[in-house]
Parts: sequence; structure tokens; C-alpha cells
Amino acid sequence: MKRVYQIGTAVLVAVGVLAFQNCGQSLPATDSSPANFAKLTANDIEARYDDIKEIASENVTCSSDDDCVAIGVGGRNCGLPSEYVVTSKNNNLYGIEKLNEELTNLETQYMAENDVVAVCGASDAPAVACVANSCVAK
Repeated sequence: MKRVYQIGTAVLVAVGVLAFQNCGQSLPATDSSPANFAKLTANDIEARYDDIKEIASENVTCSSDDDCVAIGVGGRNCGLPSEYVVTSKNNNLYGIEKLNEELTNLETQYMAENDVVAVCGASDAPAVACVANSCVAK
């Protein structure tokens, strides 16, 4: 038991020496003030909308109206989507959903940083249809 105690003491002493060997040296300066972070722009948000629209348009194939869906994307202050994209249920809906979460967070941040208040009125999803084997808004 005494041997274990001696080894444990030696380990603690070694750790203590290592922990304090750089004591007194200054760490590199890092400035994490908000001024050093790039401010979110409307172009950043538009790029995310473009990403969502691109994925939504990758697969709009359908055989019936039931294969089509309108997905609300983006977010206004009141919780309504900013717009809708029409796509097929056979598309990568999970990918669209994940990008939409990012977009909504970006829009919320942008509105807060720029004191933007979005206009909120009734914004119903468009009716969708399968026309010539492609999903479209009616």
C-alpha cells in the first residue's frame, strides 16, 4: 500500500509541476468582441434560400398530387415562414428541413442585429399539384 501511495504522490507532484511550468507567461491575445465577427448580411440569407431552392428543385417528380408538398421556409418575427418551396415528397426533405433550421436562425439573428420587423399577415401554403409528372404550385 505504501508503494501505491508513493507512486500516487509522485504523479501528483509531476502534474503540479507541469501545470505551473508556464506560470507567468502571457497567453496569446484573442479578441472575441462582436466587432471582430463578420456581421450577417442579407446576401448570407439569400444564399441559404438559394441552397434550399436548389435542393427542392432537384426532385419534383410525381405521379399524383399526393406526392407533392409545399414547405414553409425562413421565418418572420411572428413565426410564419417567409416563403414556400414546392417539391416532391420523394426529395431529400430532411436536407431541406436542416437547411431551413439554419436559415430561420440566420433570419432571426439578422432581424435582431438590424432591428428588422417583418410584415406578418396570413400566409397560407400554396396548393400543390402534379402536372406532367412534376410538382407545381397551383
